[in-house]
Amino acid sequence: MKPIFHSMRSCVVLAGLLAFIGAGASLASSPVAVQSSWVLGSETYKETYINQPFIGNGYLGLRIPAAGEGYWEGTTAPDDSSSWPLRTPRYTSALIAGYYGRAAFLSALPNWSPLTIRDASGRYDPLALSASQLSAYHQAMDMQHGVVTTSVVWTSPRGNKARLTWTIFAHRRYERLGVVRMDVTALDWRGSMNVDAFLDLRGVRRATVLPNRVPSSAATNSAETAIASDILHTKAVEAFTVSSPAGLRPATVLDGDDQRGLSWTFTPVIGTTYTFIKYVGVAAASDKPHLATDVGEIARQVAKAAADGSYEGGGDQASIYARLLDAHEQAWLDLWQSDVMVDADHPHLQSVIHASEYALYANVRQYARASVAPAGLTSDNYAGMIFWDAETWMYPFLLTMHPELAKSVVDYRYDALPNALRNVEERSSEVRATRGAFFPWTSGNGLLAVDRGETPEIHLQADIALAQYQYYEATGDRGWLRNNGWPVIKAIADYYCSRATKNPDGSYSIRGVDGPDEYTVDATDAAYTNGSAIKAIHLAIHVAQLLGLDAPTAWGEVSKKIVPPALDPELRIHLQFAGFSARSSKQLKQADVVLLTYPMEYPMPSDVAINDLNFYAARTDPLGPAMTNSVQAIIAAQFGLPSFTTFFSRAYQPYVVGPYLNFNETSVMAPSAGQGYPAYTFVTGAGGFLQTLSNGIAGFRFREDGIDLAPVIARDAVEGSALSRVYLRGMHWQGRTFDVDVTPRQTRVILTSGSPAIVRTQAGQETLESGRPLILDTRVIPSRPGG
Repeated sequence: MKPIFHSMRSCVVLAGLLAFIGAGASLASSPVAVQSSWVLGSETYKETYINQPFIGNGYLGLRIPAAGEGYWEGTTAPDDSSSWPLRTPRYTSALIAGYYGRAAFLSALPNWSPLTIRDASGRYDPLALSASQLSAYHQAMDMQHGVVTTSVVWTSPRGNKARLTWTIFAHRRYERLGVVRMDVTALDWRGSMNVDAFLDLRGVRRATVLPNRVPSSAATNSAETAIASDILHTKAVEAFTVSSPAGLRPATVLDGDDQRGLSWTFTPVIGTTYTFIKYVGVAAASDKPHLATDVGEIARQVAKAAADGSYEGGGDQASIYARLLDAHEQAWLDLWQSDVMVDADHPHLQSVIHASEYALYANVRQYARASVAPAGLTSDNYAGMIFWDAETWMYPFLLTMHPELAKSVVDYRYDALPNALRNVEERSSEVRATRGAFFPWTSGNGLLAVDRGETPEIHLQADIALAQYQYYEATGDRGWLRNNGWPVIKAIADYYCSRATKNPDGSYSIRGVDGPDEYTVDATDAAYTNGSAIKAIHLAIHVAQLLGLDAPTAWGEVSKKIVPPALDPELRIHLQFAGFSARSSKQLKQADVVLLTYPMEYPMPSDVAINDLNFYAARTDPLGPAMTNSVQAIIAAQFGLPSFTTFFSRAYQPYVVGPYLNFNETSVMAPSAGQGYPAYTFVTGAGGFLQTLSNGIAGFRFREDGIDLAPVIARDAVEGSALSRVYLRGMHWQGRTFDVDVTPRQTRVILTSGSPAIVRTQAGQETLESGRPLILDTRVIPSRPGG
């Protein structure tokens, strides 16, 4: 049997290596991230939402209670309500990507983690546990290997005592496979012990449990359940097979109203450890590519193949499990070839970085053709709907570090394009356009008739167009651009040209819109909406030229006449919308006008961009969503402003809570920012924060013809001291992989694979070649007055 925390074994390093190389080290040195930054956990049991870790592989997502396994649902504030639109109690959800029910809401499956014990006085159950029953408690999320482990000594109501250890992971290589291992050792036990393995039907949301056509089987140690999503009636199946210790009597069936499973009854030998391993297979009819085989058969095959060793080689129970775990961990280690590391003086910041990367990586996978909801698959907050969060906040860092994972975001929109075209054809009055495609603000399959998505926040269309073009910039894949990116970009340009209304003076206005600042509704000629629309049309014209295609004449004519973002002649700021008064006390919910500077890169003088940042940052709700300070930090970095450190610190410090350093949507757990309870885990916030490193400190920008960098570091303190090193390893551009090592004196750029590439900085242009690192000047941001 492997040690309890076997999944951490490959991280154990000598004490002398635990420190990340500091500012005084040679630039040639390769950084080593400290072990503590990879493993987060708690020694104190408290069953509340922010204390619960999660696992995921981009297809499966599972929230795990602090108890270590099982189903839990909140009953007291702030756990008794989640974010708009569900506003239902928070719970330990089991989700799969793209499994939608009504109104673009993700349907939730039975919780598949339950593997537990009981005696005659009660079961180890997250809904019934009290802290007084537990001792020697430890829960840890090993982000480097994608494993959650929980170890505890439980005393039952009648006084029986056992040590319990759970190891749970969603397999990174075999995406349909979830694994739950329980090691139980009786310390003081009288009478029989029951071990129960089941699927908890109380976790089902927005779906109906179907009659059980394949009953639980003691002969094969297997069980399953099927559900059908609301409205769409899409079938999904969970099936499991348990490897149980030799010598036990056969299991009995444990099927009931709330569970499908098996139970083993035996009298434990004191001090002997019994290992049960539950292999769970999951499949749904919504999976892409669409499945030819019955989803129930696929789920059963996955569980059986894992249990009998078909995936990684046969052998006894221990070796089968060990090989599967090794394959899973190696797949995670491969992902971490792209990483961001900071100096040893900032251990908490390093942990936040790894937790943020883990939040992204756990919720995407290659070839998935599924985008990312604001909470990913960590919960059904925001009902799992797809927003602009994916393209604007999560996608850029993914595209920089893992373009193969980021591709799913643009693939999702391409797959939804036929429905987006239908939205205009069939609902032209609702979307206020007669040509092109309309992607709903809240999206499942992208069809308004099904998703019931809102229509005023049309800047989403430009956000999608920009993301499509950025994928081409990042990969240079012209075939993809012609076949996949161009159809989406073209349809969005057509949409904007027909959405704009011609004025008597010949100009075009865009009326009746909600901008990113959701405190303002039904605006005309909103700066970000109009500016991003102009940018989207210009991108379409440029892509047509790249591909040797003729751009419609209307694109050029309309884009020249759309009312551009208006400037206040005295303050030299862009006015948020027509009729906006720069002298008013109006507050913004979140970043809006500043998005013209980044990520939209709408052309403007530098002083206007700086003025926009300073003016609107001071007027933005401090209780607003987490990602606002991220984009403000990136803009401050771009112009070398002393406010960078303030924005950078605010990009994560008020929002990261709990032992697992998850982002909360706002800085409080209570209703705020004009909405209900915040989303948690807020993957959007994690993605925005990570961009402050790749696009802020490294100053990276996507370009067709080279790598643009503008490295910068600040003298002001972050978490007690100034950053002395930020190392971005495994960045990607058009088939090249490169590292960017930023220190206050200089920045070193190293090509680790691929052909030579042009690198452009503010000082000029150079060629990056293998074996010849580039040494660049690092811009140093001066301290704030009095700082």
